Amino acid sequence: MKMDVILSLRQFLEVDIEDVFNLSNEPYVRKYSLNQTRIPWDGHKKWFAGVLKSEQNIGYAIVDNKDKFYGQIRFSIDGDLATISLSLCRSIIGKGYSRHLLMIALSILSWENRDILMVDATINKNNTPSIKLFTNLGFYLEGTLGDVNTYILELRNLYEDR
Repeated sequence: MKMDVILSLRQFLEVDIEDVFNLSNEPYVRKYSLNQTRIPWDGHKKWFAGVLKSEQNIGYAIVDNKDKFYGQIRFSIDGDLATISLSLCRSIIGKGYSRHLLMIALSILSWENRDILMVDATINKNNTPSIKLFTNLGFYLEGTLGDVNTYILELRNLYEDR
């Protein structure tokens, strides 16, 4: 697939609040979210401020060289486990970016947080592209509850030939 722009990750900044809010409320994002209801602005402001201050949350904005926002990757850390969340702007979906961006995010996570041994992803079982993405990176199905599958990656397996 053709990649049109060069993208990178940077940690969330306060200026990302509106971009993350708008992306999170896109109908195609809400459709596969655990909570499918629209996120209110006041709740988002409180949540985002908490993410910026918390050592248990890591948020990366996906940006181009002009700092244009294209998505986000987040980790919520609990002991040796990090839960990942990914949302992409429609303009880059299906263009081959997600695998590379996830590999970079997982590499940064494992380098900067040596105590984290596993990463889990909770994915709506109807979200076939995300399931394919995560399983191709080495995540395996841990279990299913209702419409949600939980996939696990042991970070020691991150660099196997994929």
